[in-house]
Amino acid sequence: MLCLLTALTVPGGWAAERKLVLATCNWEPFFGETLLNGGYVIEITREAFRHAGYEIDVKFVPWKRAVELAKTGEYDGVIGTNYSEERARTYRLTDVVYIEENGFFRKKGRSITYTALQDLTPYTIGYMRGGSFGAEFDAATYLKKEDVTDNEMNIRKLKAGRIDLFISARVIVLHLLRTKYPEWKDEIEFIEPPFLLINVHHAISRAVPDYEKVVTDFNRGLKEIRDDGTYQKIFEKHGFATK
Repeated sequence: MLCLLTALTVPGGWAAERKLVLATCNWEPFFGETLLNGGYVIEITREAFRHAGYEIDVKFVPWKRAVELAKTGEYDGVIGTNYSEERARTYRLTDVVYIEENGFFRKKGRSITYTALQDLTPYTIGYMRGGSFGAEFDAATYLKKEDVTDNEMNIRKLKAGRIDLFISARVIVLHLLRTKYPEWKDEIEFIEPPFLLINVHHAISRAVPDYEKVVTDFNRGLKEIRDDGTYQKIFEKHGFATK
């Protein structure tokens, strides 16, 4: 749903000529209704679009609803999705907005390392039920895996010594340690390098008449805020020290 705005000036000197309605779900700490400015991904998105002369209205809805209504153009697009051939047929994906780093967490002081997944066969590894961490991990039946309902349970089980490792997105666990378990944040660490990198984009509906222009404009704004340091400052403001 697109509408024209007249005589609206936004901070920084850009005239907002267009308003876009974008949808996403609550997925902390990437984006969420209770997070500062909607989370760092929303703030980055808003700033990139602002540089390109757009204003955005973000709707937090269940993910399935966001995807379905964006297909028809009721929403102009969805925030935060990875590439798939099916998705590319329905939407025009933007440049990569952020890279989700997934990997293994261990208790500090334990010298667990690996160069291949087979190196982790002696250990019990927690993972979130229903999650996918790449075809290699998902198919690795030789690993001792224990599924849980959420990452808080993984953190508690690791601290209690009931598992040796767990796999998750880096920033999700850092966010939980900072907000829910600050007393443990110096006791749990990420094993470098990340096991799986996922490129995350935004998806503009092909039902939007000028979807190609919207994506091109966003990509330009995203490059501008990367180049001028705004992107990094937003990332750090939300408590993350890299990328």
